[in-house]
Amino acid sequence: MKAVNYERFGGPEVLQYLDLPDPSPGQGQLLVQTAAVGVNYPDIRERLGVYNRAETRVGGVQLPQVGGLAVAGTVVAAGPQTSVQVGRRVVALMKKGAYGQLAVADEPLCAVVDDDADMVALAGFAAQAACAHLLLQACTTLRAGESLLVHGAAGGVGGLAVQIAKALGAKPIIGTASSALNHNHHNHHNDIVTATTTATTHSDQW
Repeated sequence: MKAVNYERFGGPEVLQYLDLPDPSPGQGQLLVQTAAVGVNYPDIRERLGVYNRAETRVGGVQLPQVGGLAVAGTVVAAGPQTSVQVGRRVVALMKKGAYGQLAVADEPLCAVVDDDADMVALAGFAAQAACAHLLLQACTTLRAGESLLVHGAAGGVGGLAVQIAKALGAKPIIGTASSALNHNHHNHHNDIVTATTTATTHSDQW
C-alpha cells in the first residue's frame, strides 16, 4: 500500500510518501480501505516530537511512524471476534496508522455509517466529536435540563459539544466566541440560546 510516514522529527519536509506492506487486522480489529483521513493537531505535534519531551508526560513516538488517528472508509477485512461485516462503511479512530491506503482500527473505535455519508466530513471531525462526547459524558455527565457554557462554541470541539448537548436535552446552552463572525456561526442553527463575544475574567476571584 501507499502511505505517508516519517523517520525523524521535524516539519512537513520529513514526511515521506512510500510503499509499505499491507497491514492485517488482529483479534477485534478491522482493516479499513481509507476514503478520507483526518489531520489533527496531535498528528502535527507527534511529527514535531513534542510528545517525546519529558515534560509532556504523554509517551513517546517510536520512529519510523505512519501517523494519523482518524479515517473514514470501507471495511475490507475483519479479524476474529468482530461483528462489522466486510463492505460496510465506517469512521474510525486509532492511535496511529491513518495516513495509508489501508488502516487497522479496533472495532470498538469504529462507527458504521450510511453508504451515502460524507466520508471527508466524517474523517474531518471524528476526533473532535469523540473529544466533545467524552467531555460531556465521561469528564462529567450532562443531563437533560442542565445548563451548559461552551467556550469557543464556533470551533471544532466546541461546535460539536453544542450539538451533542442539544441532543442530550441540555438547556440553556450558552456559547462564547472570539468574533462576531464566529458568533453567527451557530446562531443560525438555533443551537445556542445565548451567545457572547466578550467575557470578563477576574483571576483573583477564581
